[in-house]
Amino acid sequence: MMREKLAVAILLGAGLGAGKVTTAAADQPAPKQQGEIVVAAHSSRAVIEGPLTLRAYSANKGLSIFLARATGRGDADCSAGGNAGARRELRRDRVAVVQVPAGTVACASSSEDHEVDLLWRARQEDRGTILAIAP
Repeated sequence: MMREKLAVAILLGAGLGAGKVTTAAADQPAPKQQGEIVVAAHSSRAVIEGPLTLRAYSANKGLSIFLARATGRGDADCSAGGNAGARRELRRDRVAVVQVPAGTVACASSSEDHEVDLLWRARQEDRGTILAIAP
């Protein structure tokens, strides 16, 4: 009888501990991703696939951000022009925030006669809090 109570106590304790670990891990913010892309004159480059929130910055004029359907082809996904109606011009020395939905890729496009740098940072969309309930 004592052995059964001890086994139940251990299992219950382990279940509650696992629930705490799972909840704590779910409460952690998603990892940030960041980088720099050099966009050649009059061309487009893929930045990152969604779903995420993208913050983009350039010290130069002539860059715009647009979304294209992600097919896993990298820069080729952006070469078709994407959704030109949703093209967002980046203002010099300003941060632009763009929501990139699932199934799309954020693209950077240059309208300049020289290469332009784009600095970016992204955060994955919040997936909500996951709770584990011990039996």
